[in-house]
Amino acid sequence: MFIKTKYLMCALVCLTLYFIILQLLLLFERRSKTKYILLYGNYWRNTDNGKTIFLENDCPVNNCYITVVESLLPSISYFDAILFEGKEIFVKFQKPRTRSRHQKYIFYTLESPVSYPLYSERYNGVFNWTMTPKLNSDLYNGYMIIKNKEGEIIGPKDIMHWLKPEEMEPIDKRLINVLKKKKYAVAWFVSNCDARNKRSDIALLLQGTLKKKNLDLHIYGPCIWGSGMNCSYDDELHCLRLLRNKYYFYLSFENSLSEDYVTEKLLHPLRFHTVPIVYGGANYTRFVPDGAYLNVRTLGINTLVKKIVAAIHDPNIYHDYFKWTNHYSYHHPVESPETDPYCVLCKALNDDHLVKKTSMYEKFTKWWNAKTCEDGVRYIDKISDIPDDYIQVRCNTDEQSY
Repeated sequence: MFIKTKYLMCALVCLTLYFIILQLLLLFERRSKTKYILLYGNYWRNTDNGKTIFLENDCPVNNCYITVVESLLPSISYFDAILFEGKEIFVKFQKPRTRSRHQKYIFYTLESPVSYPLYSERYNGVFNWTMTPKLNSDLYNGYMIIKNKEGEIIGPKDIMHWLKPEEMEPIDKRLINVLKKKKYAVAWFVSNCDARNKRSDIALLLQGTLKKKNLDLHIYGPCIWGSGMNCSYDDELHCLRLLRNKYYFYLSFENSLSEDYVTEKLLHPLRFHTVPIVYGGANYTRFVPDGAYLNVRTLGINTLVKKIVAAIHDPNIYHDYFKWTNHYSYHHPVESPETDPYCVLCKALNDDHLVKKTSMYEKFTKWWNAKTCEDGVRYIDKISDIPDDYIQVRCNTDEQSY
């Protein structure tokens, strides 16, 4: 019994020494180069810990260590950055007990402020950096990157210097042959059947108007008002190829109306040779060149249908929607180490000038909720060609400041 107790005591001492040495090594590493990032809360619980993600993504700056384990360091105040996810703090927001001046508290989300509005004063004076789809975030965390034909990143950004449609080159025979395969007017892949911005009402109104012209709008997905057609999201590439091969237009309808909130709903048709019909709260000139898309909010249903009919009946008109492909290309941020969110974050934490710069969102709620439309409560601008009392929307037009 005495021997067992002795061995147990030795094991306990050894384990304690191991953890002490580990903590000292981590402290030494921290004081040298490694940047420690804590993913705060349950949202991140399935994220892998360590440096792997920075190495696998070929980040040009990869001396970062990411973890969900708060106890990795002696104190939470030792982490270089702490990420707070928008959806989680919308439900419950509890700040760490201690905080050091060198730390960056980062508000992170891929969602819109309409879906997760944060109005409480408790969010003010907390975050140093923002990492969201808003173009005026400290670190852009959106759904698309735009490059010119030289491969240089040119957007999205507030002011884009696009070529005018008449300055663009005509499409080549290869693309013409791809576009020849199309035979249906419009498609929409949708899973959220009850978006607050009334997008389904607009889609059904468009569907009815197209039907009068003997044209189809096929609505894929589980919604009871859909077309009873399905395309499995488990095989997204198959769905996108279907789009490229069969449909002239696609409904790039966002689920909420908020400035700069433009998602893969726009990226996909642009990359798969289909003309997007957009409905959202963004200024689309920041994301797409003129002549490459149609906007239901500015055109209205009747004018929109006229343009759809004209493009389907005249191949030259339809081909002009794709002239931009000779000059620009669209990419998801994760496709390049230069724009991958983890790489961007690690690079920022190694930028001494940026890190030492004192920054705090004292009026975070004003910044986050600016220029949104609280769909169904506040209302959008009248869509022309639709009666004034149908889907009226008014928006929060507060200036974005902090």
